[in-house]
Amino acid sequence: MSLAANVGRKLFPPLEAELITGLVARDLPFYDASLSRHSIASLNRFARDVGLLDCDPPYEDVVAAEFQHLWAS
Repeated sequence: MSLAANVGRKLFPPLEAELITGLVARDLPFYDASLSRHSIASLNRFARDVGLLDCDPPYEDVVAAEFQHLWAS
């Protein structure tokens, strides 16, 4: 977390940097990088329905599946 805080302090005014650091610290336990095939299929369907996509991109083109071993289980 300290690396992120240091970067934030270089890019943002002090109050905002501390706010961002606090929000990341608060939300970090709830973050999960995994995205299921079902979730991607649902997002693709939504994007087709609203006209953003003409077809479904493959799961592997949407998700960095090669890093699955790093995701929370």
